[in-house]
Amino acid sequence: IPSKKSTGSSSKSNTNANANANAKRFGKSTSISDKPRNVVIHTGRTSKMSLQVFDDETSRDVMDLLSLEEELKVSSSQVIYEEIPKLHMLRIFEDHEPVSSAVKHWMKNSKNIIRYAMKENKYSFMEEPEKYFLPPNFDMSKVGSKQQLRIKLINDLLPLEGNNGLPEPQRQFQSFSSVLYMKEYNKKKWIKKYVSLRQDGIYFTKGDYKTALKNQNLINSGKPVKANEVILLRAAHFSDCYLYYGYGWQKHFKAPTNFGFALKSPIIQAKSKNIAYFCCDNEALFNRWITNIRVAKYGSSLRYNFNYLMKDRPLETYIKLIKYSHDKRLNPEK
Repeated sequence: IPSKKSTGSSSKSNTNANANANAKRFGKSTSISDKPRNVVIHTGRTSKMSLQVFDDETSRDVMDLLSLEEELKVSSSQVIYEEIPKLHMLRIFEDHEPVSSAVKHWMKNSKNIIRYAMKENKYSFMEEPEKYFLPPNFDMSKVGSKQQLRIKLINDLLPLEGNNGLPEPQRQFQSFSSVLYMKEYNKKKWIKKYVSLRQDGIYFTKGDYKTALKNQNLINSGKPVKANEVILLRAAHFSDCYLYYGYGWQKHFKAPTNFGFALKSPIIQAKSKNIAYFCCDNEALFNRWITNIRVAKYGSSLRYNFNYLMKDRPLETYIKLIKYSHDKRLNPEK
């Protein structure tokens, strides 16, 4: 990140200049500001609002502001998302994520858009976790109590803080793997690969996916895999990558289906070999991958977000909005 005002040596300035040059070459932004950013939120096909957003304001904060101004009913289905037309993908912000985490990386004259919308299945994994975390062929008829099974799944995968100040229970990682299509860089060619979700990211097997299928039990165990059995290559690491939904990929990237997603760093704003593209055979598999990635990356934060929305909206939220004149930062765009 370049300094606001350089007062160091010429070598430090040259280093910053080289970093900025490299960032521009790869289509990455270089600017950052401590001041609020003027962000246009598209709330419909023709309506939009201009809002000053601070770097520490989350998407939930922004949705609260919009709900207050537009008299919208606060709902767990509300989402704020970033649309990147140049890459034909969008990123839905989790409620605890700052909107600026994307906006601050936009290039000058970027055509990226921040939108407000409703996504009905945003937290469906909290209500029916068996659809996302159990094998598709799992026999629910053998389960004594479906509700108890659901509670156990949520408590294992998304534990909350213990009672009486006890530390949060250790989260159990749910491994997940399947055959997906992966896009070759700079080519409109998709190849089937055996893809595996790990705690730190997404991996795929080198070579033919059929060979990997024979070793899927070993791969799904999460244990280290010996080189002579199967070779796992990392496609994306969760520490510096975010989840993006693809759109229009069949037309623009010759994708085999419409159910595509990608993982990339938010600083990447143009085509790059560092974007991992995936495509699923059907919507059910797509939803399972999306949900498992969210849980692997964010963990119990998703449950805290959901629980917060299920409670009565705290009065302190609106007092804070009024106290800091946040509502006055909203202005209709013509």
